[in-house]
Order: sequence, then structure tokens, then C-alpha cells
Amino acid sequence: MKILANITSDELPLQGILSQSLNQYGMVGKVTIKSYDLGNLIKVAHNMGFDAIFLTNPYTLKNLVADPRPLLGDWRGSVITTSIPIVVSNPLDHINSVPIGKKLHQIDIRKLALVKQTKKFKYSYTICTELHHLIQAEKEAQKAAIIVIDIETTFRNKISSIAFTYIQNNWTIGNTYVIELNPWKFIHEAWQTVRNICANPVAKAFHNGTFDCFHLLRFHVIVENYLWDTEYIWRCWHAELLKALDKVSSYILPDYYYWKYESEQSPLEYNAKDTINTARILLYMLQYAPDWVWTNYAQLLPNIGPVLYTAFEGFKVDIDRKHKAREQDQKELDSYLDTLRTSIGFPNFNPGSPQQVGILLYEILKAKKPSRTKSKAATGEIELKSVARQHPLFAYIVAKILKYRENKKAISTYYDAALTSNDRLIYSLQLDGTETGRMSCLASSLRELKPGKSTYVKSNMTNIGTQIQNAPAYYKQALKADNGYVLINIDKSQSEARCVGYLSACKSLVDALEGPDDFYCATGYKFFGIKFDKQHKLRQAVKRIIHGTNYLMGVMTFIDAVGIEELQEYKRLLGYRGSLTSFVKHLLGLYHISYSEVQDGWKETKLEILSTGRIITPDGWVRLVEGDIEKHHSILRGIVAHKAQHWSVWGINRAMWKLYYDLQVPSNGEFRLKAQIHDSIVAQVTVDKKDYYAEEMRKIMDIPQDCEYGTMRIPLDISIGEYWKS
Repeated sequence: MKILANITSDELPLQGILSQSLNQYGMVGKVTIKSYDLGNLIKVAHNMGFDAIFLTNPYTLKNLVADPRPLLGDWRGSVITTSIPIVVSNPLDHINSVPIGKKLHQIDIRKLALVKQTKKFKYSYTICTELHHLIQAEKEAQKAAIIVIDIETTFRNKISSIAFTYIQNNWTIGNTYVIELNPWKFIHEAWQTVRNICANPVAKAFHNGTFDCFHLLRFHVIVENYLWDTEYIWRCWHAELLKALDKVSSYILPDYYYWKYESEQSPLEYNAKDTINTARILLYMLQYAPDWVWTNYAQLLPNIGPVLYTAFEGFKVDIDRKHKAREQDQKELDSYLDTLRTSIGFPNFNPGSPQQVGILLYEILKAKKPSRTKSKAATGEIELKSVARQHPLFAYIVAKILKYRENKKAISTYYDAALTSNDRLIYSLQLDGTETGRMSCLASSLRELKPGKSTYVKSNMTNIGTQIQNAPAYYKQALKADNGYVLINIDKSQSEARCVGYLSACKSLVDALEGPDDFYCATGYKFFGIKFDKQHKLRQAVKRIIHGTNYLMGVMTFIDAVGIEELQEYKRLLGYRGSLTSFVKHLLGLYHISYSEVQDGWKETKLEILSTGRIITPDGWVRLVEGDIEKHHSILRGIVAHKAQHWSVWGINRAMWKLYYDLQVPSNGEFRLKAQIHDSIVAQVTVDKKDYYAEEMRKIMDIPQDCEYGTMRIPLDISIGEYWKS
């Protein structure tokens, strides 16, 4: 095949890499850097005898599609069907600069090689406008093998439409029905049809279905037999690749064409395409996903129920305490700002202003701008940390600026978060929020108008609630149990450190963790020959050394993670006189002296990846490694962290669903799950049963975890109180 590659002038130095990619599939290419409209592009390709077009030129893309704001990242993987087919791909520099860039490039090149043989899928759907459509939709649902569902919501938190695509018993895609749920002459019949279809025993499938089910439950629609979820399956298969429906479709579907921009232009057709594409990728997964994917998926699936429940539960907020906590946090922030302004001699300095920060650092102090920046101002966190390493004065100022920004963001994120009408903070746990299987958290998917706004448009909306997992200490003083209840928090003590010790078979590390003394104080004595208690600053230094070393942090990454100001304080406490870089090397080296087997464990992990392309944790979870660990150290660092982090959270995830099904469901409201917070689980229980439920929680969360080194039991710290902080 002869390929015309329409690239940009910036990509000319990379055309050799493109040629190699094409040659692997027996294709040859020629490059053009001009911007074309569709007619001229096809004319040029036709006149020169090309079979297909490979497009990375964003200016040409704008002329080819109806999307008013087309981006290469959105359209990547799309096949534009014309007399000479076009495959859209990412900028060529992603091959080297993005860890998964090479993988995506290979997917698109393979799609290009097969594009002449690819048949375009014909989308077919029925928009229910008459009663007989509803009757037919329900009748066909009863005969389906799998019902694929997707909803669309409005800014007023209504369900505007719902689409059903039926996978038939011969594993082909059947009919699709879209039911509009805005007022029309059969609105009551429409809702009853939705309830009947969702309640029938046929297996259901979604893409990120906890979102859909949350909103369906708000309207008393119960989904029976929610068994398949293509987003969660994909996370279990290709953890490093993006998981949004359009992205997964672009990886799997040979004829993929980006459709997400159609949501405002043709919302009902858009809704139909969501379920049809979900059905198509589900069929692909059922046919081609390896067995280990389903083993992984079986770990995530049981927590759908708990995640859905906690989205409704939330925390009661003590408004008076919230105001007092905000005043305290604001007072500290103002004091911090005064100190910063005094130290630099600018009484009106605003650390949140990119312009003012840029003038201070680059024009007044003459700091050198980092060579690679994300913005023209070069005042983002990564750029500022790079500046901090240039001079101690810069380090001092940058630390103050970043701390101010962090605290100010925390205040706005939590204290300004919209509450429900009954003063409740709600949030949404994300079942597949991380690559390791640990849940993350977002604000609720419910939305309301921002204060002072009256028009229901996207820019005027805000989500109710906020993520709960990183709530600052002061704010936790305002989160309380409901009347008649107390909160119970059970935390797995030093969970990840224990996982590292057992996985690397490091006896000295395991002995230190299981010993009678505080692990960090005991390790600090090994490191520095100094005895100190839990309140000493060096204990925090030890925690950071262990975390940084366990996860393969380099010197600069460690400096950025800890902060120059704090490292200088550690230097002072230890009487170290060398440079900061040598001091950090010294700190990271201490770990290997005391716990040398950990480093051997990394080497084994690397060999496992190089020989198999994946890793397996003791619980059977398989992680496919997509990128080049020799070229991108960040990938290896992430995989090393993954082993311990996944094995750590495996016990928490298992406990989460057991607490829900074994305690909450039969408790008749006496036990109510709140959230999974890192290595802990929070619940509220009736006051008179707090001792009983604390013990039952302890039994369920005390899960033995087996590996080659032995059986690990992670100690549990239990705390009970009316307020989360207590």
C-alpha cells in the first residue's frame, strides 16, 4: 500500500520513524505538510496513486469533520471513510514523549494497514415516538442475551433519555431503542417501560454503569443483574490506556469514528451510538479478553453495590463547626501569606497570580526558566520545583508559594463545596479510579447552579459535594455521624510497607514492621543511629525515605516530592554538610543498607516484565505493562509501586464488599458504610451497637494474605467518635 502522510512541519524530523512503522506492515509513504480541505486532499492522494491517508495535521482535520472544535486527541483512531480512506492519529512526537504514545501509534498504523478491508458498521436505532415502539422495546428485551444501557442527564439532574441495545443469543447486535424521558404524550408509559426492561433478569451491561445506576435509582428504577461493565473490564485488561468509551472504542473498533461532539447537536442519536459502541466493544472483550482479565474483573465487580450505596450516604456536616474550621484554616493561610509577602518585600504579592509569580522569579530574581514548560508563564508546580533547585533563596520562595496554593485550594475545594439541602456532603467513589485497583473519589455527579447564576449552561454549573479521600484535618472536625450514630474508622497500619517487605522476602524489613517498637522510629535508629519518639521531625523523614525508595524515586523526584525546605531541615538535624543532591543520595542509600532484599525484588520485577510483558501479584491480579520500561523509567517505577499498592488494597476492597453484604444489608440501617479512604474504611453505626459492629468490622477486615514468603496479617487501628476527626 502507498500512504500519503499529512503531517505538520514540526514533524518532519520524525518522518523516518513513520517510515519504519509503515514498513513493518509492507506500506510505503510520502509526506506532505500542507493543510487541505477534503476535496483537495482526496484529489492529491488520487492523482499520486495513494491507497490511504495518515493524518496528524490538526489544520487539515478542522476542514474534514463537522466537529466545531476538533482535536487530534479526540479524533485519534478515527477512520474517515471517503474514496481514499483517512486514519487520524496523534502527533508523531507522542511516540517518544508519551509513555503509551508508541502503543497508540502502532494501533493506528495497524488500522491503516487494514483500512481497505474494513467495512463500515451501519448504525441503526429506533427513537421511540409511539406507544408501539415502547411495547416492541420491552418485548425484544425479554429475548435478549445481554441488554446494554446508557442514560443521558440534564443540568437539572433529570434523565433526558435512555438507550437500550440488545445483544442477541447468537452474539450479534440486535435492535437499539432510545426512549426520551422529557414530557411527551406517553411519558408515564415510557417510564414504566424503562422500569420493566431494567427489572427483567436478562444480564445488563454498561460503560461506567455506577453513574447510570445512581441516577436510575434516584428515579426508583432498579437494574437487575448488572453483570458487565466495559469500562471496568478495560481497566482490568489495559490499565495504562484511557478508559472513556470513545477511547476504548478507538482502540478496538476498526471503523471507529469519533461521535462525542454530537451530544448537543443530536442528543438522541448520540445516546444510541453510546450503547451500540458499548455493545460492540463488549462482544470484542467476550471473544478476545484473556482469562486473567476475568480474574481481575471478578475482584472489582462485587464492589459495585457498596460504591453505589456510598454515593447516597455522604457525611452530615456540622455547619457551625465548618465555619469555625474555615476561620482557623483561613487565619493560618493569611498568616502564611503575610510571612511570604514580608520575606520578599512585596506587600501586595499574590502567589496565585501566574503573572506576578513570573515577574518575581524570572524578572526580579533572574531565575532561569525551565527548558520545557506547560505554559508561557512557566509558573506551574513542575516548573516552580525546577526553579527551586537553582538556588536556596528560590527554594525558600517556591516552597512558600506552593504551600499557599495548596492550602488555598484545600479551603475552596472543601469549605466551598456545595452541600445537599439537608447539609450533607456527598461524593462518588470511583471503582476503577486507579491502575492498581484502589478506589479514587470525585464530587457527586449531581449538579447545581453556581451562586449568583440563573442560566442552566455548563459554565454556570458546579457538582454537589467534593472528593472525600484527602479532606484536610480541620474540615474533618465538621463531618459527623447522624443523630443516634457514631463513626467507626478502621485503618490497616503501615499496609504498603508490609506488602513491600513480604513481596521482596526482606526478613529484616518484616521483622522491623512486626516488632514491638514503632517501625519508623526503629528504622530511624538503623538509618541515623539516633533514638527519637513519634513526635520527632526525623520520623517523617524516615517515612519519606521509605516511600521514595520503595517506589524507585530518583534524586530529583525525591527532592520535588519532599521539598527543599524540609530537606534542609533534615540536613540541619543530622548535621550533614554536603550538597543537597549528595544528601538525598545518602538518604536513599540508607534504605538499601538496612533492607537490601527490597532492591533484589525490583530486579526480579523488571525481569518478569521483560520476559512476560506483565506482572502477577499473589492474589492473582495480572497487570499488563504497555510501555517500554527501558526507555521510560516512570513506567518501571509505576509497576514496582503497583505490586505493593495493589496487594495492599486487595484486602481493603475485599473487606469493603464483605462489610456491605455481610453487615450492612442485613443490619436494617444499624450499620451504614461511608467510604474507603486509602487503607481504611469508615462507617457509622447506632450508638448502642458500636462495640458489636466495631468487633464485626475488625473480624471482616482482618484478612490473611498469602505469598511465597508467608502469611501476612496487617494490624488494624480502630477509632470511634461522633466526628470524623475524633
